[in-house]
Amino acid sequence: MAREHHFPATIADLYKPDAMPEDLRRAHARNDEVLERIYIGRKFKNDTERLEKLFDLYTKMTKGKGL
Repeated sequence: MAREHHFPATIADLYKPDAMPEDLRRAHARNDEVLERIYIGRKFKNDTERLEKLFDLYTKMTKGKGL
């Protein structure tokens, strides 16, 4: 919904790291927190921990699929 508030701005305009609207940044942070709590029951400590979990999930998902 946060993106709707900025219509007709394009995705490219909204996701410039130095110009992302604050409400959109907060919405993404909240989504990140919810998903992290689903995955491990808490926020990830850092990007390394997040990547380790994602690679672990990917490995489990693709195991035995000939990739």
